[in-house]
Amino acid sequence: MIKNMPQLFAPWFAFWVSPRTSYIFIHVLSSINELFRLGVFGFLSLNTEEVPGNAGLRDMIELLKWVQRNIRAFGGNPDNVTLMGQSAGAASVHLLSISKAAKGLFKQVIQLSGTAVPSFFTGSRAYSDNVNKMFFTELGIESTDPAAVYQQLLNTPLNQLIYASEKVQYNTGLCTFVPIIEDEITGVTRVLEDDPINLIGEGRGKDYPTLLSFTTDEAEVFRYLILVFNLVERAQQNPALGLPPRISFGVPAEEAATLAAALQQKYLNGTVTLDALISVLTNSLFNHAAFKFAEWRSLLGGAPLYFHQFSYKSEFSPLKYGLWIDYDGAAHAEDLTYILRVNSALQDYVSFPPKTKDDNMKEWMTNMIINFIRCSNPTCMADDVSPWPPVSKDNIRYQDSVGPAYKLTEMTPEQTDMVQFYDSIDAQIREMTEKLKK
Repeated sequence: MIKNMPQLFAPWFAFWVSPRTSYIFIHVLSSINELFRLGVFGFLSLNTEEVPGNAGLRDMIELLKWVQRNIRAFGGNPDNVTLMGQSAGAASVHLLSISKAAKGLFKQVIQLSGTAVPSFFTGSRAYSDNVNKMFFTELGIESTDPAAVYQQLLNTPLNQLIYASEKVQYNTGLCTFVPIIEDEITGVTRVLEDDPINLIGEGRGKDYPTLLSFTTDEAEVFRYLILVFNLVERAQQNPALGLPPRISFGVPAEEAATLAAALQQKYLNGTVTLDALISVLTNSLFNHAAFKFAEWRSLLGGAPLYFHQFSYKSEFSPLKYGLWIDYDGAAHAEDLTYILRVNSALQDYVSFPPKTKDDNMKEWMTNMIINFIRCSNPTCMADDVSPWPPVSKDNIRYQDSVGPAYKLTEMTPEQTDMVQFYDSIDAQIREMTEKLKK
């Protein structure tokens, strides 16, 4: 058995679904893909000892503790554990990196299309209470006593819980039950004890080497869901749907309406279309948060953060094939298809040795991930000679994977304008940035 292999721990995708398999396992690497509780089972909070919330994150922490105790028996190295996640998996990875409960359980992190900066989720108790109310109403639970609610939930058939959760998700959109800021409860170790923005601003997690990535057209992958959830018409009636839920549930309704109107005037020209809404959601839910986290990390110092944009246009896209959609650009999870093999779409196709441009891109993305796992650096070169240096206070540059070659890139005028606009409507983000610049 090969000993002391780097260890990859990988929670993936949304707070309610999780995929599998990988190209990177052909390399000398020990890997664990975790199954953790999702949806109502992973993130319902009754604010009690029995159901404090964040059960899904607690599952991850327990497995990381298991890794520390046992991974040597499988050839792994407990001192070289990398956390890697995509979308809500990336947000979970980032949340673990700022949690005291997970301290000392890993070495570095890889975040694809997700951060702990609340954008597609919010940890507010107000949002959680609103979702809980909708969920309990669907189940016919009228009690406001958490102990009584808990007993009724235990006695409710599984299929009814899932059906009620699906109905609530139709009303909320992308996410329903999500990580929450926990109150102090006797006998319970909190996973998330404050707003993630405050914890990041305190420097939590800044000592973990980080590979942070986003795609150019994140929300294109939700094109079909946007139609199913009728979000275009709903956003026309309620422009606040285009705001991150942290804002729409964190400020008074009048202020949310004013901010939403500014967003609509900036990007929607008074009329919501499918393409325009996709562009807004790409920035509101994903890319603004990515740029802000990169900027904050550069101001905080600490371990290096390597910033990456996936903009490669696939010759064959498993996402388009599997979801029966079409778009131009690189959608949410598009990069993941060059790291995880989509067996249902590729079937018996063998991509190594490379035969197509897509195959070469798989090699490129795989090597980027493997290099970071092995060297805490996506090139395994010294930063002063590398074609991909980490972000710095003077410049938030990123590696743009438009193809299988290095292309260090400055923020575009459109990206700069986007960041400045979202900063202008987000007081919490703006104040944290000003604080860190002092």
